[in-house]
Amino acid sequence: MNFIIYKRVSYFIGIFIIIGSLFFLIPKIDLIDNIKSISLINIIFIFLIWFLINLIAGIKFKFISTFFNLHLSFRDWFGLTMVGSMTNYLFPQSGIALKAGYLKTNKNLSLNHFFQIQIIDYIYLFLSGSIIGLLIIPF
Repeated sequence: MNFIIYKRVSYFIGIFIIIGSLFFLIPKIDLIDNIKSISLINIIFIFLIWFLINLIAGIKFKFISTFFNLHLSFRDWFGLTMVGSMTNYLFPQSGIALKAGYLKTNKNLSLNHFFQIQIIDYIYLFLSGSIIGLLIIPF
């Protein structure tokens, strides 16, 4: 019974996304022409950079989570990073809620520990960005 409901809801969401995309793209035909002008090498390069950024973010998440005795498999740390970044495109900051819900239900991680992981992640991001900015100033 639940599987049938899940399947129908997923079909509905898929149809909704397709119709919404068409309503967005039809008035902007010139946008499609601009996308067609991008070379295949540039698309591969952009995809590779996007993949590496998410891979590094996943490794950072895995490293920080080990301090809380949370041992994540590749599917967990990389999958949570990828799915979190993709849901952030739909609803800003929804990836954090998705990660928190997954780790709470599947890994029994308290929300307090999850927020500590997020705070450490943001401090690391702020410090690394500051250091890189200071190194770039002379150039």
